[in-house]
Amino acid sequence: LTIENPAREAEMLLQQGLNMDLVEMYRDNPEINNKQTVLIKKMIDRRAGREPLQYIIGHTDFLGLNISVGQGVLIPRPETELMAEQAIQKLGSGEAGKLGSEKITDKKRTTILDLCTGSGCLALALAKNFPDSQVYGVDISEAALEYATKNAKANDIKNVEFMKGHLFSPLRQNRAF
Repeated sequence: LTIENPAREAEMLLQQGLNMDLVEMYRDNPEINNKQTVLIKKMIDRRAGREPLQYIIGHTDFLGLNISVGQGVLIPRPETELMAEQAIQKLGSGEAGKLGSEKITDKKRTTILDLCTGSGCLALALAKNFPDSQVYGVDISEAALEYATKNAKANDIKNVEFMKGHLFSPLRQNRAF
């Protein structure tokens, strides 16, 4: 196991184990009690066993959103973040979907679909950036939908709906489109 930035990962595991942010940790120089030592050791062992850091700490950042992740849901990749940024740019400029000269933000109600939504990171980023739009996220995995719903609530995003099913099937059933 090669860790690209071991010092940063160690800080993140300590933050999680101590339930402190980085500034508090360095400013307060806390004493680590036995319970915290055991917890931190377990997290280190999990990481040494090649478990992704994001699963261990339970979340990751995605375009300024705090996205919970764990077993049963993929961790958002930097490439997905790039795709989201490009979609936001194109939708906002009116270039996507042949919207003509109107920008999506000028439209009263635009519908956006995220198939295989997983943690919901893409759907949530689009919903956050286009609050007048209705965003749907579809996934076949119950575990993924639980994370997506939790992430919508945690990030206070209300214009998104997550549905269980295979690709377009829940949309046809619910007549969302």
